[in-house]
Order: sequence, then C-alpha cells, then structure tokens
Amino acid sequence: MTTTALLWDISAPVDSTTPVYPGDTPYQQRWSTAIGPGSVVNVSTLTMTAHIGTHADAPLHYDA
Repeated sequence: MTTTALLWDISAPVDSTTPVYPGDTPYQQRWSTAIGPGSVVNVSTLTMTAHIGTHADAPLHYDA
C-alpha cells in the first residue's frame, strides 16, 4: 500500500516590510554578488529573527 501525503505551503513571503516583534531583528538581505558580468551566481546574506513571518514553533509560544 502506498500512502501519499499532501503538503499545503501557507508560508507568507518575507521581505524588509515584514513586521517583527518589537526588539527582534528585522529582515535584511545583503548581496555579495549578482548574476551579470563577472559573476555567474547570486550570493547574499540574510539576517533576521527566527520569529519573522510564518514559522513552525508555535507551541513554544505558549508551552514551556
């Protein structure tokens, strides 16, 4: 018997306008390289709180 699970992605997009809890680290993306002359890849660094946008640790918000 084969079981197939469906996954519904309800993730909200994250960008510099995504609100964060007061005092948490806001979203920031810094580009090191971008595809174009002299670079064949996009490379960036993301800085943000783990609690930005849609996240999967909801039980930790109300249960120790």
